[in-house]
Amino acid sequence: MGKIEQVDRSVEVEISNPGEEEKRVVVPTRERIGERLKGGMLVLGSESKGEVQGKEDTLTQAILALLFTYNSITQCLVYKKVANRVRLVPGTMPTNIRIIRQFLEDPLRILLYISPHPSIFLPGVWLTHARIEKLGLLTNKFLWPEERELVAQVLWVNEQGLAWEETEKERFRDKYFSPVKIPVQEHVLWAQKTLPILPGIREKVIELIQKKIDSGVYEPSYSSYRHQWFTVAKKDGNIRIVHNLTSLNAVTICDT
Repeated sequence: MGKIEQVDRSVEVEISNPGEEEKRVVVPTRERIGERLKGGMLVLGSESKGEVQGKEDTLTQAILALLFTYNSITQCLVYKKVANRVRLVPGTMPTNIRIIRQFLEDPLRILLYISPHPSIFLPGVWLTHARIEKLGLLTNKFLWPEERELVAQVLWVNEQGLAWEETEKERFRDKYFSPVKIPVQEHVLWAQKTLPILPGIREKVIELIQKKIDSGVYEPSYSSYRHQWFTVAKKDGNIRIVHNLTSLNAVTICDT
């Protein structure tokens, strides 16, 4: 397969058989012209033509711009190139940002006993029958029956370390890990405008944020910074929050 670019910017796609070069097909094509462009970005979400209007178009453009760039030659959306990626900056690493890990006890001495000959799986408080069935562990054909029972036992004795819902997620305790500090260069504070939330998912977003607050992932803040965030759909119908940290990456000192 090959292509032939003509003077009028049209393209002909040539399809041939390597074994029989005399057999070939030429398919003429024409350039796809985008109907509505704004700032080099093809904007979607409305049937109207002309200037971009409405919050829906603005939201669509902002979300697409995070992952895609507009290719002016082929006039389509493409992923950002690696060269356009916002990378961390080199610099001298401060000495006060090192993460200190403390082991208050020997973790090998407090490991729970695992029997080499586990019995039939019994549900626990968190690792219920419904959850183990959702994992598909007991019906997995790749593992032997003895291996499936052993893996189920390992999960059962460590069920308190598993999180199935947002409220069950926690964070590292300060007595084991010191708070993480991000080293940055001198810069001007930024307060980026937050993207609007679609009315159809507003209640889901509020519920998700509240769950993160209850689990300690999100904490109240009075910082002078503000970055953009938005939500994307998951396969199970729920939503996931994505934070745009490109401004932070541009001033963060990279480590080795």
